[in-house]
Amino acid sequence: MEAKTAANGYNWIWIQHQLVEGASNEGGRGPSIWDAFSHTAGKIIDGSNGDTAVDQYHKFKEDIELIAKLGFEAYRFSISWSRIFPDGLGTKVNEEGISYYNNVIDALLERGIQPYVTLYHWDLPLYLHETIEGWLNKEIVYLHPIYYGDYPEVMRAKLGERLPKFTEEEKELLRNSLDFVGLNHYTSRFISHVRESPEENDFYKAQEVEIIAEWEGGERIGEKAASEWLYVVPWGIRKVLNYIAKTYNNPPIYVTENGMDDEENETSPLQEMLDDKLRVVYFKRYLAAVAQAIKDGADVKGYFAWSLLDNFEWAQGYTKRFGLIYVDYKNGFARHPKSSAYWFLRFFKGGQGKKGKEE
Repeated sequence: MEAKTAANGYNWIWIQHQLVEGASNEGGRGPSIWDAFSHTAGKIIDGSNGDTAVDQYHKFKEDIELIAKLGFEAYRFSISWSRIFPDGLGTKVNEEGISYYNNVIDALLERGIQPYVTLYHWDLPLYLHETIEGWLNKEIVYLHPIYYGDYPEVMRAKLGERLPKFTEEEKELLRNSLDFVGLNHYTSRFISHVRESPEENDFYKAQEVEIIAEWEGGERIGEKAASEWLYVVPWGIRKVLNYIAKTYNNPPIYVTENGMDDEENETSPLQEMLDDKLRVVYFKRYLAAVAQAIKDGADVKGYFAWSLLDNFEWAQGYTKRFGLIYVDYKNGFARHPKSSAYWFLRFFKGGQGKKGKEE
């Protein structure tokens, strides 16, 4: 598999971050809903919070040097809404926050790395949540209405009045109104319909589904990563990419997140934590599946590996490690590239490493 696009000749596998910035009370930033959530007793599995995360706010230049050394040519990062508008409403612009992100972008460009910006990644300013209920006072529209002007009939039948209704004018505004599809994909599992769902997640209960990780004969669908929901199932991403291409008139697609996690183990030697063999296998197989989808005709424009760094992983805190780079939380957040990081470096050079041609 080549590490270049036929169109432009550049590396098309990119790296991204989220929940790494920290500095929650610095630089004029306002609080977000995740600040409040992570400071609520019992919400984060290890009792931690994202106040410091992995301190990229102060270490972004070091991280950008690592990105360049590993051969990545683009970096997806998130802008904290409340770092720009502390109250979320824009009544006050935080110039210090704008300066910070300009510095990040300038540092990326200086090293020949293309910035890709996520404007919103779940960190809603707390003020908006407390005063106007955040997104709950808006009609949120997902992919099907954007292409077809309405939700699928099966959703209408199931959810009824819970779904917003669109006028004909609104339907026309919605149809084909996006530039590309961003796909976050980590794993695949089977589902079956059940009246009383055994799942703890209300999302799945509402759909009356059971999530299954075994084939009919009892064989596991794929090797399990650290998170209970994450299995290595590379054929799944090919199916999803082809489904999007077929269902939505083959739009441009960016795989915006794809990766797997290891369990944090404070007793394991550093070298053992750095030798992430399963993650190397994961990326080899998933990239091969993406390549197959492209050969099938899916218009995949780019691929973002999740994630550059181990990070504060939502409600799992610091118990899961998704990074290509190990972060030593106890020793100044020192960065140590893992085997998977070096695999990408060899991959970008055409697969030539000590053992010769890679898969």
